[in-house]
Amino acid sequence: MQLITIMGQTGSGKTQFSLNLAKEFQTRGLKAVIFGADSRQVYKKLNIGSAKVDGKWSLYSPNLKTFLYDKVPHFLIDHTDLNKRYTLANYLKDYILTVNILKQEKKTPDVIILCGGTGLYARAINEEYQPLIILDKFQDGWQNYKDSLNNLNAQDLTKLFKENNNDELENLYKSLNQSEQSNPRRLINHLTNYQAKINKWIGPKLEYPKLAIKQKLAIQIDSEKLKQNLIDNVQNRIQNGLIQEIQKLEKFYGNDRLLDLGLEYGLGAQMITEKWSFNKYAEKLISETLQYQKRQLIWLKTEKDLKWIEI
Repeated sequence: MQLITIMGQTGSGKTQFSLNLAKEFQTRGLKAVIFGADSRQVYKKLNIGSAKVDGKWSLYSPNLKTFLYDKVPHFLIDHTDLNKRYTLANYLKDYILTVNILKQEKKTPDVIILCGGTGLYARAINEEYQPLIILDKFQDGWQNYKDSLNNLNAQDLTKLFKENNNDELENLYKSLNQSEQSNPRRLINHLTNYQAKINKWIGPKLEYPKLAIKQKLAIQIDSEKLKQNLIDNVQNRIQNGLIQEIQKLEKFYGNDRLLDLGLEYGLGAQMITEKWSFNKYAEKLISETLQYQKRQLIWLKTEKDLKWIEI
């Protein structure tokens, strides 16, 4: 079993390239499947804004369904409900569980193609991250503790490291760099992780499937072509009902939920509350996505063992 990861900027053509690659393997008599690596496509009902493929659910094995698109099985796409919290740890556990089910039911793929816009998901699988795994029976307690810290500023959070003469917590705080010490989100993560450790809320480490080969490919594309792809994609998605999708989601899940879901949906939430025109929304989406593409390129250049390809 080999893993091929397809990376690239938004609008570079990752989805179509992955499909073509999977079909090429299929013509050679190999089982090729696609695993999504996208923090929005993983949700049900985020379709047009997330650029999800138009697949249909189909039974793939006795205990596993697949999101079938263009005769290629997809997994971890259209996978979880929008009203649920879905973290990197959830994603990694579900990736491992799905591969194990495929192996148990004699559907082991020869090739797993990992494709999506969330670079962290792809990096985590390739580098076999070991995130903090909270046991299900302690999830509520862990989340309640974390929620109790969310309204505290960096100064108040710092006091928690230093109270009760706890040497371990004090040393943990001293080990942080200046940026982390002034960042409330980082401090909250360290405090919640510490509580999970001392209360024994943590589950066993993840056991990743063995892979014979790992390859990481990134699509290289001319900046002007990338920009034109983006403009075309935004116009097409609006014509295909993106605005209506956003309005429907806002009605059922609320404005705050949309703000958590990236550019298309976050800007959609602003469009509704600030009463933007559809044209203003499209202009904002194009402008901010162009900035995001630049950040993606900077991030991709830090990725290890990445081979760039032109298509």
